[in-house]
Amino acid sequence: MLLKLLVVVVLGVPVMFVGMGVYSHFKTPVTGLQDGKLQGCPGSPNCVCSESFCKAGAEYIDGLAFKNSSVSRLENAVLSMGGNVIEKTQDYLYTTYSSSLLRFVDDVEFRFDQQTQVWQVRSASRVGHSDLGVNRKRIESLRDYLTQSE
Repeated sequence: MLLKLLVVVVLGVPVMFVGMGVYSHFKTPVTGLQDGKLQGCPGSPNCVCSESFCKAGAEYIDGLAFKNSSVSRLENAVLSMGGNVIEKTQDYLYTTYSSSLLRFVDDVEFRFDQQTQVWQVRSASRVGHSDLGVNRKRIESLRDYLTQSE
């Protein structure tokens, strides 16, 4: 009995996580603009957002401000950091990132705010509850990359 339980745990847990990674590729992402702004976070600690309505929560992160704030420059930074571009306009960029081990998909969106001259950002995991800070670290790494290459 104990051996069966051990086999289930040893084999079942990795299979479960791999299944979640595969599932994230087929789950419909929550993306796109709503009333001209990026959507908020779902309330779980696997998302960060810079829109003004996110400032009250732990999910808040500053938007991206950098010289020559063109969508092409932002796109090049995303691509150099392993992202994939899904949709691009002059003031909106939708990208995805996949984790290296289990292939979990994160959706990352950027909206250029003409008033503040800042790229507003939303980075969210498609599945799970916690991301161990991966989305926040990704945006901070993008910020560093863009400001260091000015």
